[in-house]
Amino acid sequence: MDIRGTKKVMALLSLTACVSLTGLVNPCLFTDNNIAYAADSAGDYTVYEPIKIKATVTADALKVRKGAGTTYAQKVVAGTPVTLKENTKVYVTGNKNDKDGNKWYAIKYKINNKWYTGHAISSYIKLSASKTNKVKAEITAKKGVYARTKAVSSGSILKYKKQRVALTYGQKCQIIGETGEEEKYFLIAFYYNKKLMTGYVKSDKLQLRKTIDEAAEAGKDNTKENTGSETNENNTSSGDKNVNKGSGTSENNTGNNTGTASGSAVAPEPVITTSPAVTPATPTTALSDSEFEAAMTAAGFPESYKPYLRELHSKHPYWTFEANLLPMTWDEAVANESKVGVNLIPNSKNAAWKSTAEGAYDPLTDKYIPYDGSTWVTASEQAVKYYMDPRNWLTEDYVYQFELLSYKAGLQTISGVQAILAGTAMDGTSYSYTDDMGTTVTRTYADTFMDAAAYSGVSPYHLATRSKQEVLGGSGFTSSVSGTVSGYEGLYNFYNIGAYGSTTAGGAVAHGLTYASVGNVNKVYYDGTPLNRRILIPWTNQYRAILGGAAYIGYEYIDRGQNTVYLQKFNMTAKSTYGHQYMTNIEVGRGESVKTKTAYSSLGEQPLVFSIPVYKDMPTTAAAMPGTGGASETKDFNNYLSSLTVSNYTLTPTFSPEVTEYTVVPAENDVSVTVSATAVSGKSVVEGTGEHVLVRGVNTIQVIVTAENGSQRVYTVTLQK
Repeated sequence: MDIRGTKKVMALLSLTACVSLTGLVNPCLFTDNNIAYAADSAGDYTVYEPIKIKATVTADALKVRKGAGTTYAQKVVAGTPVTLKENTKVYVTGNKNDKDGNKWYAIKYKINNKWYTGHAISSYIKLSASKTNKVKAEITAKKGVYARTKAVSSGSILKYKKQRVALTYGQKCQIIGETGEEEKYFLIAFYYNKKLMTGYVKSDKLQLRKTIDEAAEAGKDNTKENTGSETNENNTSSGDKNVNKGSGTSENNTGNNTGTASGSAVAPEPVITTSPAVTPATPTTALSDSEFEAAMTAAGFPESYKPYLRELHSKHPYWTFEANLLPMTWDEAVANESKVGVNLIPNSKNAAWKSTAEGAYDPLTDKYIPYDGSTWVTASEQAVKYYMDPRNWLTEDYVYQFELLSYKAGLQTISGVQAILAGTAMDGTSYSYTDDMGTTVTRTYADTFMDAAAYSGVSPYHLATRSKQEVLGGSGFTSSVSGTVSGYEGLYNFYNIGAYGSTTAGGAVAHGLTYASVGNVNKVYYDGTPLNRRILIPWTNQYRAILGGAAYIGYEYIDRGQNTVYLQKFNMTAKSTYGHQYMTNIEVGRGESVKTKTAYSSLGEQPLVFSIPVYKDMPTTAAAMPGTGGASETKDFNNYLSSLTVSNYTLTPTFSPEVTEYTVVPAENDVSVTVSATAVSGKSVVEGTGEHVLVRGVNTIQVIVTAENGSQRVYTVTLQK
């Protein structure tokens, strides 16, 4: 192989795609706020980053080739094969390894004051990297790599607080120097535990920051711009098509082609751009009443759903309603969702809303057992039925929990996001943070949610309303996004991902910020890359947290079938049924639906699609709101005693609040006994206490406890005299 002798060739621009973000196919590669989105003809988005680095040829003669490897033909200009001399100045515009693992640079070079593109082996091109001219890069070693103190394999491994410094796959860094040819090392700067460090890494363990993925470009017209006179050798390889704008001759290409070279096109300063706003076409004719009736029946909606849907259709004739016919019965679903600790409700609710099942309520103390902090307790079965029954929420205010969620460019705009955030701590607010390269960046929250939608494929309205529901309180932000929680300083979680209920120190906030720190170390994204890389763990600033959390929502919920707020709260999909549910707050669907309605109010009529769950064997009427049965449901029902004594005698068996039958053997000469009793609940009334006169034979004393709701419990004491 002719590598060292002529030192050459070409590496096609190493490019990374974020194709069809509405489909969440591949991860986007980006740095904080260094993103450029280019819309294709379908309105989808591709993320790219520019590479244009000054460099110098170090070999006495370096061949330039058409591709990344010696199997590619040498470039020809004006009939002469291109060989660059030592000290020739070039631009490096990309990098790629050949089949043997050798790294090649895509380069741009000048001959007779005209620019051309090609590829050369990287060993003999030195980047103009220095502390004042840093070159962006990232680690590509799948198992990571140690940074060393010297540019040799025997160099000591860099240490921090006595621990060896290991850089992980995908970690970003900056090249500030290089040394060697056959075994080239880069001197890099990087952050380790928030400390800026420098060390040496072999050049094959990292690559320059990427642009568009070659796989996404496969089959496209991979043309290159040639503003000079260049004659190409015969080349039958697809993707090596040439455009000749000069006076030279292009062999095997006589057409008048135009295009831009993947190797010569230099992306503009990275900014966020979007395709022109395209509002989905609204149907010109709404369904007639008879057509809508037929559509409901064909979809599989039961008769009990139809009155609600008719009302919605009359107000929003372009909305579409799909019946999500579920495989489980209503009773089965309710039983699973009613398990202790699965769905929680504030303890301030009346008794009808709170579960009294074992483990949810302690009748001996009249206390509901918290499952998140000190105020969130298990919801009653009736509360679960009420919130699970879709028919209760088929209204203009609450139907949005059934809307199918995805990013719709043009329909979902920054003005809509701003409407959602209006009047909150995020309204018109900017924040600043330092990205992983040490640059200070300032963004608004509205802009960030739009970025997050493009990155994740999830509706920005959904992201904004979800974050608003999670981390905005009456006085501003909750501690989950303060960045100042003790033990979790510098961490943010804008969607409370991983913030499951707990009574341990810190509760749900601590769990959420732990997730913000470590994420899912063992999970991988669809393309095999680590999930933590895709979701930008750790969430050490607001931008990473909002975009990374959005990617998590896409990965963990929408892509797996939990594509409505309802299914994220009550998971009735085939995967992890009854588990993997977003939030334990049973009321979250209603709250997010109201916020979504508010956001949509300024958008006018749009052809929205709603997926409405239908369970097997549902009751013919919607589940009633807890407490509609009157005082027997809403008032305190506790009618237990916490203590019971009869003079100084011993009760048999020993007193227990749940035992209601006791015996006492009084002294022969006693003529009376005194009964004392205390109720567990302060709202209960106790009767039957005080002095009781004894007669010869069997004496029966009853202590009656009447709860606030009127229910009674009778404790009986039998005395034999």
